[in-house]
Amino acid sequence: MKKIIAMLLALVMVLGCLAACEKAPAEETKGTTPPKENKETTPVAPTQPQETNPALGSLPLTEEEVTLTIGIMQHPRVENFDTNDFTVYLEENTGINIEFKYYANDTSESVTQLNLEIAGNEKLPDILWGFTGINSSLMYELGDDGYFVDLKDYFAEYGYWFWEEYSYLSASEQQAIFQYGTSPATGAFYGFPKFSAAGSDAPNSRPAINTQWLEAVGAEMPTTVDELYDVLVKFATMDPNGNGKADEIPLLGSSNGYRTDTVQWIINAFVFCMDNYFFNATDGQLWVPYTTDEYRQAMVYLNKLYKEGLLSPLTYTISNLNTEYMALITPADGVPIVGCASIHPTSHYAEDSKIPEQITPMGALKAETELGGYAPMYGASYEYNCFVTTDCENPELAFQLLDFMCSQYSYFRQRYGVEGVHWEWAKPGDTNSNGDPAVIKVLDSGMWAGTNNVSWHQPRGYVVASSRNATYTDMSNPTYSQLFSMEFLPKYTAAGEPEEVVRKLIYNAEEEEYVGSVLTTIQDYVGEARAMFVSGVLDPNDDAAWNTYLSNLEAQGLSKLIETAQGAYTRMLSN
Repeated sequence: MKKIIAMLLALVMVLGCLAACEKAPAEETKGTTPPKENKETTPVAPTQPQETNPALGSLPLTEEEVTLTIGIMQHPRVENFDTNDFTVYLEENTGINIEFKYYANDTSESVTQLNLEIAGNEKLPDILWGFTGINSSLMYELGDDGYFVDLKDYFAEYGYWFWEEYSYLSASEQQAIFQYGTSPATGAFYGFPKFSAAGSDAPNSRPAINTQWLEAVGAEMPTTVDELYDVLVKFATMDPNGNGKADEIPLLGSSNGYRTDTVQWIINAFVFCMDNYFFNATDGQLWVPYTTDEYRQAMVYLNKLYKEGLLSPLTYTISNLNTEYMALITPADGVPIVGCASIHPTSHYAEDSKIPEQITPMGALKAETELGGYAPMYGASYEYNCFVTTDCENPELAFQLLDFMCSQYSYFRQRYGVEGVHWEWAKPGDTNSNGDPAVIKVLDSGMWAGTNNVSWHQPRGYVVASSRNATYTDMSNPTYSQLFSMEFLPKYTAAGEPEEVVRKLIYNAEEEEYVGSVLTTIQDYVGEARAMFVSGVLDPNDDAAWNTYLSNLEAQGLSKLIETAQGAYTRMLSN
């Protein structure tokens, strides 16, 4: 009890500071589903059963009158969870009566509520669903302290729809989905996983260039940093927009915007650098790009662009991408002033502007060093925020309910609404925006964003690998954004990533405490120093300035941070 109370007090202080295809019921088994890819995959522990229990996958899940209580965070767009269409769908198909216990619609407040209940020895709901405030270290602590059921063996004994979706994952995704959720102390697996491929094909920058400007200055598409420099010089000096004014901005980006980090795009020609993940790895050994000679070379190059007026200072001052950035990319008078920038085609172009017709996407720049030439991607997301509590008297059935939510049809019901009202099965020949076969056609795209009684409006606890890019898109008259995306992605991703990309590390409680105390500070300093090196406030050619930068990183705990992270990474690789 003392441990729990101490943990509660610590949590309150910390949280106060932290800002496939399902076999649907007979009347619903319609339509097409994507074919499974022919992959060689090796399931990792917990293992998939060799012989599926014939009772698994059949509905209802129970013939008895059983009630399960779900603890859920309230949502402002849900009118009534008890009578919600998705709740009714679950009850009708599983035979389970669902009751709800409500928690605050705030990650910190909901976890505080939960810990108050634990401290008071109150009975917990059978299932905690969508508790996004329970991070990995807290999940392991509560699980190891006996509040969450270890689900590892349940996947093999009671899983069905989970394994259908699992089969659509790549080998690395299959490994990661269990690796990221396994307790470093006990090897237990407490959180039912959510896997989403949304964003797995998203780059951290989307470089694009004005091809009419290229033609005007007699240049080809640049593919190296030297070629890029030459093109930018021509953009700055040869009046490519033809208005007789020296108003051209050769290169623009934003250090605080969605997919607009032109600087990071250039850095990757010198060394693989994905600020969101911070650590790189080679043969199981972690390192950071920010202290390498190759990173310094990138700073020297970028400083050269900045000093010569080729990289706009606005890159570090623009605060609103939907107004300031858009106004530069697509000026109201229709005369382009930006030659090269990192953009989002739907967010950064003014409606009805003709300038996008002049813009074409670029790929990653070729390697300038042995450590460079990469195209960083965000990667799929893995979350663990649905739990069966040890107060549940029927944990097997609770697990099966979560398993049923993994079915493709359940996902469509939760994410897109009621079949025939909000969506319908795609017809043969229907495709998504990438030209791949579509699974469904959305009839009411506003359902998810509106207040209604159709969905829980929280995409949690699903493994929806079979539904990647599932929705139909009319490509008979494609928009500029659609054309840009279709051309950009294969061009950009052709450069690939290193063999080892460290997107997530699983820390124990002690490691988490230390990393949480220093990582943000170090990341912030790296960003500030980058801006100073690029702008010339610090001279990247000056050994004294560079060594002071390295010393400051050490003083902030970089070596111990890497050592701590290495321990977690080594442990993960051994699981």
